[in-house]
Amino acid sequence: MAPSMVVDCVQEIIKYLENDINSLYSCLLVDRFWCANVVGFLWKRPFHFLEQPSRALIRTYVSCLSKEQHKLFEEAGVELPLKRPIPTFNYAVFLRELVLTPLYKSVSDWLLNVVDELGDHDVKRWKLYKGSAANFVDSKSQRRLVVKELCKLFFLRCPTFDLLDVTEKRIALDIPDEDFLLYNYPGARVCLANLHELNYTGYRNIDFFTSMSQICREIRRLHIWSLGSFCAQNLALLIRMQNRLENLTLVDCDHGMKAVFSELKKHKKTLNLLELHKVNCSGITLDAVSTFEKLVSLKISSCGEASGFLMNPRNLENHSMNLKEFYCIGTCIPTESICNIIQLANQKLLKLTIDQLVKNQGSSNIYLTVAQYCPQIAYIDLAWQDHEQRQLITLLNSCRLLTYLRIRTNYYAGRVNATGFLPQLGEALPRSLRDLHLDWDFSVEAMHEFFQNCKAPLKTLVFHQNCRISNDHLKVIIGYAVEKQTLKILRMECCDASRELLKKAARVIDVVTSFTR
Repeated sequence: MAPSMVVDCVQEIIKYLENDINSLYSCLLVDRFWCANVVGFLWKRPFHFLEQPSRALIRTYVSCLSKEQHKLFEEAGVELPLKRPIPTFNYAVFLRELVLTPLYKSVSDWLLNVVDELGDHDVKRWKLYKGSAANFVDSKSQRRLVVKELCKLFFLRCPTFDLLDVTEKRIALDIPDEDFLLYNYPGARVCLANLHELNYTGYRNIDFFTSMSQICREIRRLHIWSLGSFCAQNLALLIRMQNRLENLTLVDCDHGMKAVFSELKKHKKTLNLLELHKVNCSGITLDAVSTFEKLVSLKISSCGEASGFLMNPRNLENHSMNLKEFYCIGTCIPTESICNIIQLANQKLLKLTIDQLVKNQGSSNIYLTVAQYCPQIAYIDLAWQDHEQRQLITLLNSCRLLTYLRIRTNYYAGRVNATGFLPQLGEALPRSLRDLHLDWDFSVEAMHEFFQNCKAPLKTLVFHQNCRISNDHLKVIIGYAVEKQTLKILRMECCDASRELLKKAARVIDVVTSFTR
């Protein structure tokens, strides 16, 4: 079969199935040729496919260990079968993504069930030696030994790693600090030299980042959780030593952000994604963010007050951004700063989400800035107040390629009755719109007039918690769905409609979801 199907072609086919483990297994069983080509993909990132701990995965890797390592296990009380299978492949060679937490969990599961792996003769022999099968229990020392020997195997056999994940999920793993010092294993420096992605929980008081900065120069994606104050400077050093950082995610980081962002300037021509979640933004200014020329996505969430997130107006003339997505949830950024970001992104901005603003600052200028600079925008999710009707209409008249629109009730405004405004909104909606999310109260008559004026073939319609849907409201929606034949999804988060009417709606709309308050 090999002569008739070029290896390169097979490899390209398999790449499309890289995330489909069932299809990969099917290809593995075709014949030897396919097996030899698929096995590398299947064992490239085995931890990625795990939904729960896998003792079979550990059993396979243990079979690849040397006799000396097996002897270490037995001396530590980890009994192995006398007849151990010879592995078909050297599976450790294929590994490219090492994820510590599922490795620990799988080793624990394997140790807890190791008695099931033994034959009758092995169990009898082990009972005579230990006195009871009750000794087949997981212990911290056994688990650490197995993980240590497997890591030695990986670092010695693997030519390179693409991803290293040493995030701890804090669910009774109790992993010692020393076990995170993976760079000390023989072969680790070669293996990690071309690492492209690093995920790390940084609350541990170990010099992880400094050591990694001496090894790694090619990290593209960096994801950090729970960064302690003692780690911030070392993280800044790691960032400085990289050649072209592209993605940075920081979660639950309270200290040292000024130093981190200072070093990020080195990557202003390569950084394309920046995510901040529960980060202290006091040391961050918009002047710093605006220097990232290639930044495509900026996501800021649950960062609280960010009143210092400002920009010198003169810099608007000297900078431009390639920003396509700006997401700001649970973070109060001054309206002026948001408008500056929109202006810098200009026509490149395609997706905008802002759920709340600094108190006493409305969204009027944001709507007008979007209308002026972002006519190509396709996705808008913004806070809104009743006195901003004109500005919203201006935006809709300018942005005629809009496909998604969510209008949130401003965090400080409370419940809004939009009976008088809803018909105008229906008339202003662009024909390109497919998804509409509303969060207001309005009368049945206003809803009926809204649908009469609406020229957009809506596919998704969502009414959020501040919008109470009655039987009469739902009748109007059903009438629209029957007439237009485009509505596929209806979600009502505060619905008083009867079951009978909901069943009727489900007959004409593919997905109907309702909640009662």
